[in-house]
Amino acid sequence: MRGKYILSLALIVAMFGAFFVDLGHTQTPITVYADPAMVTGVYGGQTFDVNIMITGGEAVYAWEFLLDYPPFAQQISVVDAIAGDYLGPDQILAKNVNAFDGEVLVGSTMQGDVEGAYGDGTLATVRFTVIEPAGEFPLDLVYARIFIRVGYEIVEMAPEDITVVDSYFLGPIADLDHNPGETRTDNVWRVGKSRRFKTIVENKDPIEALWFRAKYTSVQDTGRVVTMYNGQHLYTSVPRATEYYYVNEFTATRIRWAQIGTSPYLDKADGTSYVSGDTYCTTVGMFGFQDITLNPGDIIYRVTLEGRTRAAHGDIDYDVYDAAFNWYGSLWGGGAWSWKTPRWTTDTIDIVNPAVKTQAGFNSFQVLLHYYTPAGNTLGPADLDALRLKVEYIGIDPINPKAVQIPPATIKTLDWAIWDLWPFDVGTYTTTITVEYRWGTPDPRFPQYWATAPTVNTFTWTAHP
Repeated sequence: MRGKYILSLALIVAMFGAFFVDLGHTQTPITVYADPAMVTGVYGGQTFDVNIMITGGEAVYAWEFLLDYPPFAQQISVVDAIAGDYLGPDQILAKNVNAFDGEVLVGSTMQGDVEGAYGDGTLATVRFTVIEPAGEFPLDLVYARIFIRVGYEIVEMAPEDITVVDSYFLGPIADLDHNPGETRTDNVWRVGKSRRFKTIVENKDPIEALWFRAKYTSVQDTGRVVTMYNGQHLYTSVPRATEYYYVNEFTATRIRWAQIGTSPYLDKADGTSYVSGDTYCTTVGMFGFQDITLNPGDIIYRVTLEGRTRAAHGDIDYDVYDAAFNWYGSLWGGGAWSWKTPRWTTDTIDIVNPAVKTQAGFNSFQVLLHYYTPAGNTLGPADLDALRLKVEYIGIDPINPKAVQIPPATIKTLDWAIWDLWPFDVGTYTTTITVEYRWGTPDPRFPQYWATAPTVNTFTWTAHP
């Protein structure tokens, strides 16, 4: 709180200098409150006002308040803070908005040798815009400071003489309806079977459609945590570790690069067997990779091309194509051997050629190399010592949680969440089902705010051999 107090004091001093003292003065208690007490009926893209009001004021010369709201501008953000009429037309208003922490600090003062304000009125209006209205949260009036005129002095009222009253934002509300089948007494599942979770949810808002997803967090008796959402299939809770598959075959076609050592040249990183190109727009024969064997539950998440290279000039590109001349980016090299990934594109192998995520597609994948320099300049040799595919696995599909839009005032069953059980899953689990919802269309590319439904369902089950 010390940082907030310093900021607060600086705001007051900026308005009317050090022209006040704290004498512990006590006068008739007053109330500073936020109006309306409950904000309802606003949705994304709309604005709303919260008025900060005062009742019972006597000789009020200056004031300040700190209003707290959700941080990071994920749900609402401050548009402006506007002076009310309580201190009259000649007041000086100061304000500071901290969107990161969700705070707006506002203060105002009269000017010159004038009597303070009396009675009731509006100190200021804070205007918000709604970004994501789902859920509910407080608009917390953290404190209010009131400065009154006593003769020739400006005196701060004692905090105990000021009552502050907050406001509250209530947006569209949704909830978990129930989870069929989770109350049975024989909640036992066998390895080799699929554990299925089913959730029914309710959109309680009478006007707006909302997006829903159900989160299943299972804590094993060993402490291991497994998390999944509706619509996801967990093929394995222990995904296969990252692997590398090196070149193991070479087809001598389009040979215009020199071959040093023995075929397939790019099968190991030793600097003794490699290919070397130095002529603009020339290619070298097709390279194939070690075969992969996918086991049940193995899902390839991403395939990345990596090459161990060196080059006489950094502008030389080793363009990589497949047999159909689909481009996979350009390898490049420095003065010494080092591993590189393709430049000029962020697309991995699997994006350009989704078939490599299958066993057949991966095992038939081949590439050729193309020597390129800007404007056909002769820049010297480009050497490639080893070429490999980095294969990363994931146990769940799809990777991003699946959200479902549900019309207003509607109850709906979400898609199953499915967990294939393996011997390493044996144990007792405590599963918590939480419903998350939002008003705006979800975008899996970015972290977004999701409101949490008030009802949470927790149950225990066992995976047996």
